[in-house]
Amino acid sequence: MDSEDAQLEQDVIAANIEVHRTEAPYYDALHLEETNWWERRRRLATFRGIRDRLRADGLPLTALDVGCGTGKVSINLVSLGFDVTSTDLSIDMLGVFRKRLESLDLAQPPRLVCADMFQFLSDCPDRFALVVFCGTLHHVTDVGRAITLAAARLQPGGLFLTTHEPLKQPIGSRWRYAVHRAIARLDESLYRRYLRRFPAEVRGLDYSVSDFQRGHGGIAPDDVIAVLKAADMEVVELSKYCSRRYGLLAALVNALVRSENTFQILARKAR
Repeated sequence: MDSEDAQLEQDVIAANIEVHRTEAPYYDALHLEETNWWERRRRLATFRGIRDRLRADGLPLTALDVGCGTGKVSINLVSLGFDVTSTDLSIDMLGVFRKRLESLDLAQPPRLVCADMFQFLSDCPDRFALVVFCGTLHHVTDVGRAITLAAARLQPGGLFLTTHEPLKQPIGSRWRYAVHRAIARLDESLYRRYLRRFPAEVRGLDYSVSDFQRGHGGIAPDDVIAVLKAADMEVVELSKYCSRRYGLLAALVNALVRSENTFQILARKAR
């Protein structure tokens, strides 16, 4: 990595720390696209399928949740019997996660680690049956490097999942595009009204640097797949769907329009 790329990476890391410092206490309430009933149901179905695959392959239910945030994915995995290690760059987000754990009676709570993902993935001696990036890759400058390091943390036969990432996807049909835009405008209008309940510093957060890949039009699944194949990974599943802040609108747009602004990839490491 040259000095210019290294500086850019540090700038993005600093922006993420600052943004999440402000929004951490409000994160789950702000990011309805991650917490609405439609997305929760979709995510839990994915994790159940992964659990069943690992059991069928005779692998232990060990998982690494990279960019765990306030813990929504980690807690889902623990509820399904996984032994989870959860890592995030933001001490403030992990603080919210720790408070959440205090209110839960978990037999084996996740282990929380505050660390930069690149450093953690480079230094961690452990191998996991599952590595998850949920809404994480768009925060980094070098998606390929993150995926390659994650693949190295997997056991042979282990699974890698990246989900809820921005996808730039054209819509060919005028009718479908019109309905897609109408639902998007309704989703945005409802959300703008909802935001009025939050402090001004939260409403005015600038994500232009922290959400690095969004500023570059999103992430191309084909690029992710190429990196996975180079890391001796076989793609098991590629799915694309439309994420919305409100569950009913997400269900509607996915049932009627089937437009796509988000993708998910599941891959398996060679044995």
